[in-house]
Amino acid sequence: MHPGEKLARDLQTRLQTALGPSGVRVATEGAGVHWHVDASHGPRSCRMNCFFCGENSAVLYLGVRGNAHLSKVNVGPPPAVRRGPEYLVEFKDETPERPTGRVPELAPVLAAVRDWLVEGVSTEALQARHPFVDAERRRLMDIAARVNARLSQQGGVARVGLDERMLSRESAELWVYSAPRSARLTAGTGDSISIALLLHRTQVATGDGLAEDRAALVVRKWIDEAATTTAIHEAAPEVERHPLGGALEEGIYAAWHWGNVLCQAQTDSVLKFYRPLLDRVVKSEVVSRFFSFTSLDRLCFSRCSLYPFDTSGLPIISPTAGQEAKEKPYTVQFRGRSGESLAGTDGDVFKVVEAALAKETETPYFGNVDDPLPGRINREFAACGSTLRAVPVQRQQWLEILVSASGGTRCRLHGGGLGEQISASLEGADGKEIPDRQFAGDLKATVQAVIRWLGA
Repeated sequence: MHPGEKLARDLQTRLQTALGPSGVRVATEGAGVHWHVDASHGPRSCRMNCFFCGENSAVLYLGVRGNAHLSKVNVGPPPAVRRGPEYLVEFKDETPERPTGRVPELAPVLAAVRDWLVEGVSTEALQARHPFVDAERRRLMDIAARVNARLSQQGGVARVGLDERMLSRESAELWVYSAPRSARLTAGTGDSISIALLLHRTQVATGDGLAEDRAALVVRKWIDEAATTTAIHEAAPEVERHPLGGALEEGIYAAWHWGNVLCQAQTDSVLKFYRPLLDRVVKSEVVSRFFSFTSLDRLCFSRCSLYPFDTSGLPIISPTAGQEAKEKPYTVQFRGRSGESLAGTDGDVFKVVEAALAKETETPYFGNVDDPLPGRINREFAACGSTLRAVPVQRQQWLEILVSASGGTRCRLHGGGLGEQISASLEGADGKEIPDRQFAGDLKATVQAVIRWLGA
């Protein structure tokens, strides 16, 4: 029996004993490493996800995929290493509110679930009685209040706010946006604040150990004044400029990209394998005009610098399989051209890549393949006589395309790029997808579906 399953079944037994003859329904579900216990009573319910954190649970690297833009924001003290049981509890009722808490002990879970389902306490009372409920979210809200008060005192325009992109309080982060700039704030050690500064959703500077007035100063200079990271470091030495961040600020995109790739190749196992090729790439004016990312164990080229990438017809390099790998470790093929591949040394494969990219007629560019999509959508809205407009909106480290109507209803669109198909989904004011309101088609058909849904 997996430890997670054992935790879930033990939790069900203990919970049924703690709740007594209250009429609460309790059930355990799961498979593999994913196990949870559901409990419900009337319109209220709880889901208790059960985890067992083992020796390797702290070794989890997200977003490091050979492209600085894809690297997850690194800010604040490293997360505590967790060992043993852990319970992630979500409390639900008829409102959009979803109080959430994570705790390693079972007793607080039993008490909080009883208060929510049997006693029927409010969200505020639940938080007051059980400090683990929304603990991180409340900590972030406190930071936002402190920093925003200082911003107001300093005459700043920007304001920090919670962004719950994934519609879960567990995923809440503290951000401030002013495209193409943004900043993420989080709790530092003690009462201090940590901050990451991003340009084009890519981290270029980090500050730790800031008091709220210093954090407000950094936000004001980065967002309101559009100061450089050098100027910010001079005003707030706690903020350290990333070694290659200056190249991104100055628009030297090839130096920014390939410099970051070589830095990541020092520690990333996938990029280490490609290091002989990468050393050749950075010396080639032809190849280093392009950008790259890794997908699983493959090194992929792109015309654009940011996700989603523009890869049609470009090289993909992967490890050679079988006995041939010893003498010919790399295999190159081309996106969309099946059956055409070559295995060889780094020199052999590089020659093929350089020759192919020398013939490219499309100029590499900074941005992503979907950048033109809002403009295309809006021209179609105008042609249909609609006042609706698509707007790119940053949510945490990602960019979304939204079309909003009065009352808070909105459509989320994605796809487009070089292809013809665009997808749309309708969401209510609470941000949840509305059933049977998904569509995928060409530009004209998708825009007409959005107009029907939003009625404008």
